[in-house]
Amino acid sequence: MNFFKSIAKVSLAMFVLLSCEGPEPGKLGPKQPWMKGNYQDKYQIVFTNDYGFKDGRATIGASSFLVHGKKGVVLCTAKHLLGSAMGINPEVKTTKFNAQVDYWNVYAKNDQLFKDTLSVSKLINTRLSSADIVLMKCAPTKGKNLLALKPRFSRIGEDEELTIIGYKYGDPSGKQIRVKVNYDEYDKSTLLVQAESIIQAIGMSGAPVIDASGYVVGVLVGGGVFEDKMYLSVEPLSKVKKYLE
Repeated sequence: MNFFKSIAKVSLAMFVLLSCEGPEPGKLGPKQPWMKGNYQDKYQIVFTNDYGFKDGRATIGASSFLVHGKKGVVLCTAKHLLGSAMGINPEVKTTKFNAQVDYWNVYAKNDQLFKDTLSVSKLINTRLSSADIVLMKCAPTKGKNLLALKPRFSRIGEDEELTIIGYKYGDPSGKQIRVKVNYDEYDKSTLLVQAESIIQAIGMSGAPVIDASGYVVGVLVGGGVFEDKMYLSVEPLSKVKKYLE
């Protein structure tokens, strides 16, 4: 995963950012009822991807999740999954995705909560954009343990604590884990957070970043270590608000 702290601080690979500022900080919404105890052991929140294109290129990995949209539940993940970060070279452009995709399925690494797969039918935000987020229409969700997250579009406050739901790299159990992170700063309109401990973030691109009330605020797109601290880059869902609200 590529990451930046800032040009002055870190010389790691960077993602292209939007030049506009994000929305103003907002208050937390009412706490979601599923936010109790070890909720990652009760609800299937994060998936891994298995996808291929009509030219024969295919890959498996990274993360995705379900989010409520204005026309129903959709699958959300990082746009860089369509490119060289996942061995797809040249990158599949969003404007060409629906014509070139052969299949896109997602599944749980541990099938204790969800045993089936979900299939994507088409990409929703096909217009060219620098936002590292894609939204896809998927088959109707089934299973009482599946959890689609409600989106939050307001800007994260400086004192907020967030949680990333993902899979621990190399863990044969395939269980979902919670990674606690704290607000660090905004680099233009992309949110930077600091993890409470250094983690192996391989495979977590596309994972949901959730606020203290259980709303998904963004998509994990990058990470790296600087001065013995783990920093992570998050694309706010406000960048795709018009497709969700």
